[in-house]
Amino acid sequence: MIGLRRSFAFSFVERYAGSLINLAVTAALARLVSPDEIGVFVIGGTVILLGEILRDFGASSYLIQAHSITADGVRTTFTVTFAFSAFIIGLVLSTADPIAAFYGDARLAVVLRIATAGFMLGAFINPILSLLRREMAFDRIALVNTVGGCVNGAAAVSLAIAGLGYRSLPLAYVAGAAATLAAALACRPAMTTFRPGLADWRHVFAFGGYASATALLNNLYLAWPQLVLARILGFDAVGLFSRAAMLVQMPERSLLSALQPVLLPAFAREVRAGGELGTAYLHGIALATAVQWPFLLGLAILAEPVVAIVLGPAWMGAAPVVRLLALGSLSLFAAFLTYPVLVALGRVKDTLTTSLIVLPPSALIVTVAAFHSLEAVAASLFVTGPLQMAVSFIVIRRHMPFSWRGLVARLGCSAIVTAGAGAAPLALALANGFTPYPGALALACAIVGSGLGWLAALAATRHPLLDLLPAPRSVIGTLRTRLALRFRGGVV
Repeated sequence: MIGLRRSFAFSFVERYAGSLINLAVTAALARLVSPDEIGVFVIGGTVILLGEILRDFGASSYLIQAHSITADGVRTTFTVTFAFSAFIIGLVLSTADPIAAFYGDARLAVVLRIATAGFMLGAFINPILSLLRREMAFDRIALVNTVGGCVNGAAAVSLAIAGLGYRSLPLAYVAGAAATLAAALACRPAMTTFRPGLADWRHVFAFGGYASATALLNNLYLAWPQLVLARILGFDAVGLFSRAAMLVQMPERSLLSALQPVLLPAFAREVRAGGELGTAYLHGIALATAVQWPFLLGLAILAEPVVAIVLGPAWMGAAPVVRLLALGSLSLFAAFLTYPVLVALGRVKDTLTTSLIVLPPSALIVTVAAFHSLEAVAASLFVTGPLQMAVSFIVIRRHMPFSWRGLVARLGCSAIVTAGAGAAPLALALANGFTPYPGALALACAIVGSGLGWLAALAATRHPLLDLLPAPRSVIGTLRTRLALRFRGGVV
């Protein structure tokens, strides 16, 4: 348990540091690069991201969840990853011009060509990070990713100030990948990993086919709104939507994504030991919703001032999108657990089945919405989110029964915590008519009030999240003791 908590702690440090760096870089770039230029990079980055998923071919997850791995297994995963990388780079370079022609903008071909240099470095980075995750060495992973994030952010801002515009972003991606590789080699200098070999190819391909297909489908769906918007409404709409999604996904990237790399090896270890995951699954949902829901509700209420402060006046068109995405994302409270739970249970095939059931109709809904407006695309999440979670719950319960009543009880506690956190922001928004600039002092009071309301609701509901917050728990315990003594006439 101590080792698991230590892993969570370092994973949180890494993700929160990454989120802060990303937020600062986003705020700076929003004042240096136009929404149209951001949109061009987002589409190019989406193509590269899908290539990264195909390149990995489930090798990272294979190295983490396999009961035992050998030197041949590690070399096989590297060889597969490297070969796919070379193939995908050739594919991207040969199709860069047709892709740019499809979207009617030659800048997209420039972004793709630059980004392929950073893409190739990932073939060396991924096996090292996967081995570190298997070893639960999240302190070294935090260091590696933080170094890469800092270099990426510093390069992006510096190049944008130098006037390189949209080209600053893919060039920064290359610089960040080089820094990440250097840090990874410093933390785990196992050069034997990079020797070619295919001795264990059967195991890698058997696992990788399903894992890669699942990851590709899910990430293609996540990118689908932007791919459709770029074709129908233009790169300005893509820029606004991507920045709005970035703000909404902050709790997922800082909290939930910090949990995910720890949960897969932890769940896999629990299954290998013959443990039971149902209770742990519900406990994870309780912890996540107590943080995610308050953030999303507060962001929905204060969408205008948040966009004005973080992105600037030129991006105010993103505020309605932020509000709709934040409220719609409330229904996706357990999505981050679906993949690690099913993989840990040895049901990687079911991850693909689930994706094939829910993602095609969800993508169709998004496409239809894109012909109406940017806001309609954001609002489609109110339909697609509940659909995805319902199917995920049904599939998971087939292999890992859990109590519906227990789920509702945990969500009820988190709903009370969310209401407590949202009271102060709602009061501010109502008093100022949801204006972009309510005043720095008023906004600060709302944020502080939200934090106090959140802690008070955690204490009132005795939420399990308090067990992970030693400082607030200590303060609350002291206050309870003092009040009890005072009521009894004791001396404090």
